[in-house]
Amino acid sequence: MSTALWLPRRVLEALMPPAEPRLALMSFVARLPTFLVTLSLVLIVREQGGTFTWAGLLSANYALGVVIFGPVVATSVSRHGGKWPMRLTGLAFPLVSIALVYSSSPRSLWQAILAFVLGAALPPTVAVMRSLWGQLGLADSKVRAAYTWEATVTELLAVTSPALLAVLMLTGSAGNALILAAITGGSAAWLVGGSDVSTRVVEPDSTGRRHLTATFTPLLSPPFVLLLVAMLVCAAALGMTALAIPAFVDTHGDAGVSGAVYAAWGVGSAIGVVLLGSAVVSSRSLPWLVLIYAAGTALPLVASTNVALAVTLAIGGAPIALVSACELTLVNDLVPKVDLPVAFTWAGTISLLGEGIGFQAGGALAEHVGTDGVFIGASCIALAAMIPAIVLATITNRD
Repeated sequence: MSTALWLPRRVLEALMPPAEPRLALMSFVARLPTFLVTLSLVLIVREQGGTFTWAGLLSANYALGVVIFGPVVATSVSRHGGKWPMRLTGLAFPLVSIALVYSSSPRSLWQAILAFVLGAALPPTVAVMRSLWGQLGLADSKVRAAYTWEATVTELLAVTSPALLAVLMLTGSAGNALILAAITGGSAAWLVGGSDVSTRVVEPDSTGRRHLTATFTPLLSPPFVLLLVAMLVCAAALGMTALAIPAFVDTHGDAGVSGAVYAAWGVGSAIGVVLLGSAVVSSRSLPWLVLIYAAGTALPLVASTNVALAVTLAIGGAPIALVSACELTLVNDLVPKVDLPVAFTWAGTISLLGEGIGFQAGGALAEHVGTDGVFIGASCIALAAMIPAIVLATITNRD
């Protein structure tokens, strides 16, 4: 009886934001395009007759746009609040999506440029929300709960985005689906930008620092840089796996089930954070979580059918959100509050860059050596993330 009661309570705690529930709901919707873009780009290119290699290149260009412009936008959020950055990107993102779908073709320079611009126009919802939790004056336990909630939201989006994309593709194509998602997410970003809380400005530190160099200030912290390296490598493995899924499904005869397989992957990760999220509290946890993550990334190697792939991804994906929750907690612990918007943007953009690299590498491997080679590469790369994770744990836990 006690176990039966414990699980629903843990589920509810993981799904409920610790503060600002209306704003959190809008931010959930505003983030939908973030999780739809890379999958949509793969499907759009394939619909247009392009290769997985080109699809991976577009995803990398998209990630590069986020990496270059994301920290600059986050600095603006720190200095002026989230109102105008959210509103301007909420308008630009759907417009660029429309241009990408209707005015470009595979292997064209224009399509590659638009993918980059799409990344530059991504609304800074993650930076606004993740820095907000550190500014509300919550108790430490509530702040940690907020970042666990953020990780759970990430996995819920991973679950719902492919299913939503499959529904939106009833409009006739992945391109139309991306446009509808971009319009929905952009509208939500506009609403987040109009909220009272999002207009808060992070107070400057004692030096009065509020200029462009603040964009790079978090990078002066060696522990934070180590964390970014670990996040980059883990994300590259994630991107390779994400690219391998539609490639595997294609070769096993039913391309229409890609969304369901992605959803199974996300379900496993969401269950992992619901059950064990409270254990993710410090840098000591990170190396162990990365090790389990690397082992889980290798599980799809035993799959020989689409159903088996979905099962192995659900099991192997359990540590993904736990790694994410640990990383978010560490960002909050390692960086002064004045730098949190920029720091969380660096964390988010580095993860997107890693995923883009993984998509590009995975696309090339899928074309030349098949999906088993992609899964092997993803597992080896994930294992390599233990090196910066161990160094980080060592230097942050010295007496």
